[in-house]
Amino acid sequence: MSKTKALDNFVIRQFHQTGIDTLFFYYRRMRWRKAKACARQYLGEGAPKRLMRWHLRRMRQAYILYGWEFDEYFMFNYNRLSRSGRKEFVTETQKDYFCDTIYKGQVVDLFTDKWSAYQHFAPYYKRDVCMLQSWEQDQDAVKRFLEKHNTFILKPENGSLGYGIQILHNTSANDVKALLKEYPGGFVMEELIDQAQEMAVLHPQSVNTVRITTLRLNDKTHIIHPFVKVGRGDDIVDNAAQGGIFGVVDIVTGVVTSVCDKMGNRYVYHPETGEKLIGFVIPKWDEALTLAKELSTVVPEAAYTGWDLALTKDGWVVVEGNSRGQFVCYQMAEQKGFRKEFESMLGCTLKQFCKPQGRRVR
Repeated sequence: MSKTKALDNFVIRQFHQTGIDTLFFYYRRMRWRKAKACARQYLGEGAPKRLMRWHLRRMRQAYILYGWEFDEYFMFNYNRLSRSGRKEFVTETQKDYFCDTIYKGQVVDLFTDKWSAYQHFAPYYKRDVCMLQSWEQDQDAVKRFLEKHNTFILKPENGSLGYGIQILHNTSANDVKALLKEYPGGFVMEELIDQAQEMAVLHPQSVNTVRITTLRLNDKTHIIHPFVKVGRGDDIVDNAAQGGIFGVVDIVTGVVTSVCDKMGNRYVYHPETGEKLIGFVIPKWDEALTLAKELSTVVPEAAYTGWDLALTKDGWVVVEGNSRGQFVCYQMAEQKGFRKEFESMLGCTLKQFCKPQGRRVR
């Protein structure tokens, strides 16, 4: 082994032995490329190089010292916060450590697998759902589904963030069979949700949902800051990752208090429909909360779940559950950290909660 190689290995060992593995990861994995791409997204392609370099240095600092991802640096306005203020935010990494700690066994796959989730929570979907993974095995179920619903919404079996979702019209069995080439992992076919007009006024093209996250500890269900998700343009999904906007909902009143998108743009009115968002009251709000609390008891092992609920003329229905629902929407829209409130629910610090699993939370 060359002296240079031996020295490199010695430095690497020192990084790990002294606990500076985050710094090692930053440089060894070349995360600066991801940082540059993120900075261009938020600052614009034409941003001055000097400004880019200044933000990149600060983004590196936020990542190494506080564990902030690069988009969180912009979302939470890192440079406007004091050191103590930065520690008040729950980052994506910390949230993932928490989820890895609280979930037991394979329950996390319950929501990753959309068909499995439907089988567990079928009474709460209140619509027909069909799964296609193998044409030889599933063709009879598909044909029965198409006899009732040749217009439906298709969702990739293990998809997330709204990617790959589409509405198909006048679809034949051969059309569905051909789709397996586009979705080799399989997909779920769902009867369309007939959205209540009270929610459709926000954006008729998408089913606008309410995310109510439940945390169940010691047989008690906590509600974590709910928010409403609203689509934009011609999009059929309301996910922020697909350009949608989200608004924090007051737990007690159901009133929308602040609205923004993932780029930090703030809204009082919907940019296309003109409907007022700030002050909008979610219809039948108490019923939505009751449903979320009831859902939290169906599979007790799923102690932390973000429930996406849609309002129909017959009441609230489940769109899907999320085992790794984010905290970013509340923290970004309100520009307020959630850590102290979250730790009061846990009854200990986040670091103490994750410690049994060997997680390092700053």
